[in-house]
Amino acid sequence: MNNLKYLLRLNRFTIPVRFCLLLLGILTVQGIMAQPKIYWTDTGTNDIRKSNLDGTDLEVLVTGTNTPRGIEIDLGTSQFYFVDGHSNRIQKANLDGSGLSNVRTGLGNPVDLDLDRDNQHIYFSDIGTHKIQRMNYDGSGLVDILTGLNNPPYMELDLVNSMIYWSDFDDRTINRANLDGSNVETIVCNVQAMLDLDVCNYKIYYIQARGNRTLYRANMNGTCIEVITAYDHFAKSLSLDVVNQKLYHFNMATNRIWKSNFDATGLEILDPVLIGASVISTDIINPTPNCISAQPSGCTITGLDFDGDGFTVCEGDCDDNNPDIYPGNTEICDGLDNDCNGEVDEVIQDQDGDGISDCLDNCPQEPNPDQMDGDCDGVGDVCDLWDGCDDTIDSDGDGIPDCIDQDEIANWTCQNKANKVLVCHHPPGNPDNVQTICISVNALQTHLDHGDFIGECGQVSGPCTEDQGLQAFDYGPTMQSIQKLQVYPNPTTDVLNIVLGVPPITSWEAQLIDMNGRMVQLYNGQKGEGNAELHVQHLPSGIYILNVRSGLESTQVKVAIQ
Repeated sequence: MNNLKYLLRLNRFTIPVRFCLLLLGILTVQGIMAQPKIYWTDTGTNDIRKSNLDGTDLEVLVTGTNTPRGIEIDLGTSQFYFVDGHSNRIQKANLDGSGLSNVRTGLGNPVDLDLDRDNQHIYFSDIGTHKIQRMNYDGSGLVDILTGLNNPPYMELDLVNSMIYWSDFDDRTINRANLDGSNVETIVCNVQAMLDLDVCNYKIYYIQARGNRTLYRANMNGTCIEVITAYDHFAKSLSLDVVNQKLYHFNMATNRIWKSNFDATGLEILDPVLIGASVISTDIINPTPNCISAQPSGCTITGLDFDGDGFTVCEGDCDDNNPDIYPGNTEICDGLDNDCNGEVDEVIQDQDGDGISDCLDNCPQEPNPDQMDGDCDGVGDVCDLWDGCDDTIDSDGDGIPDCIDQDEIANWTCQNKANKVLVCHHPPGNPDNVQTICISVNALQTHLDHGDFIGECGQVSGPCTEDQGLQAFDYGPTMQSIQKLQVYPNPTTDVLNIVLGVPPITSWEAQLIDMNGRMVQLYNGQKGEGNAELHVQHLPSGIYILNVRSGLESTQVKVAIQ
């Protein structure tokens, strides 16, 4: 109270008493000094609650809602406004929870809201209509501010600079525009974020809602992005107390509201406040004092460069997890869009015109867009001269593969006799039951004539079968994994699961390619990693090709995203 009296005395001729009280985060209601409060919605218990900023004096204000979401306070009207999500309406009540009434019903699927208190306007996001709209406090005067959005769950107003900020989970962006919806710009890419603003310091704070669970801070134009901390739990909701420089979020693992300094230090857990489920939004009764928003200086960084190649997603990096892919890079023959121009290997030669570059084509002079290779030797079936034999190994360069070249039998003698040689034998009538046997050199030609090969099964020769010849050329077990590939659910709306048949012995990758031939997602799998998830909820609905490959082997699956 001493500080309060000092401020009142110091500013009694220039600043209204009410403003001084709000500046300290203290609210005077009907002449009674009250502690500042934190309000939140609870989708687990379907009610609205409030407490002191330390979590004490818990009160349940409204019950019987249907998935309450965003909430905002107006001290001028002594009311709070909130989204009743699954009832498709926005409601209001007095600060003690009395006087509950509808503001507007029949909305699409509203999620978040914010208030322009001076003009008594409500701005709200609606993922059902894909809009951000505005209406008066009494629900009249509904107008569209932004239309054609994909999935805009969270939003905030910057009334100092007359701007609106929102996140789009499908586009994975944070965006801003003027309050009338003009001058739309994307300021942060590759995020699905909850956000709040520290307008007086020209900062935006946001938590990655899915993925790395990281808290970031940036200038409000998206420059100078900083990583503040990476949470070890699923963090949901974000609300700033800009007067006391405190940050609130909900810890899904412990069902508690967490409070910290803006730099994530000084952690406090609001206990014994019990939360039934996720806090969707919070608001604190100590609004931002009047200020002139600062401007950024000395920083031109436009986003996080995750792979360190000098380009961010906002700057056109089409794969920010691969440092060899960025705008302006030299296109090389690797089946990737190295220069991010939307085309793959476009400057590489394709002699047979089958759409596969020569350096990747297993038959570069004969069209074979399916790249079928029955014996797994890296030579496609349409140009394979010796099916079941590794055509690529020719030690003496005479054009005859070692596995049928009788000049190379010295490497495969057996029983310590020069006239004995190992062959991979395919028994007549049961050719898949391959076995290594030791035979006389005099019988070698006969064995070669009925399809046997020189050498041990699984090393230099053998057909491509599940249990034998697959191991002949190192990438055989990977091919076995790919042949037993499972992809589900298909169709999908959010996550595509990839399960390989057996753990692969080499690294592998899964490419998701749209019908224009553009790779829209890439997963790099490691040796021994047999499962992967592709998060596809941000992609437009349609048909895609999933290309799973390792070494020279690949397989494709048609995928539908709804």
